Amino acid sequence: MYTQHALIRTTERTGLNNDAADKLIPKALERGKGLESFSANARKLLASKSRDGCRAIVYNGYCYIVNEKGICVTMYDISDRIKQNRHYDGKQRVRDVMKYRRMNSDYLKREENGYGTRKAS
Repeated sequence: MYTQHALIRTTERTGLNNDAADKLIPKALERGKGLESFSANARKLLASKSRDGCRAIVYNGYCYIVNEKGICVTMYDISDRIKQNRHYDGKQRVRDVMKYRRMNSDYLKREENGYGTRKAS
């Protein structure tokens, strides 16, 4: 659940359209990390954003402010120091493509059938 203000700020600050922001906010509230997951300096910075009984949840480089009823009130972009260590659960990007190819036999089968390969032009 979120307010209209939170939806407007999410579309404005992330560059997403309303439908994508509508899906992002509940995902952030479900998968985001609380203040206890951060170092003391980051915790202090995030605590300054969340006041008056609200709490801060960080997901994918953004700080979502949630009131005591669990409703997202607004969201902020967090500083670059905190962004260096992205905190979120869920799927993460495959960093080593060659290792992924070796471990994932489905990928090799698709490659043998000609899918996913570039053709010389």
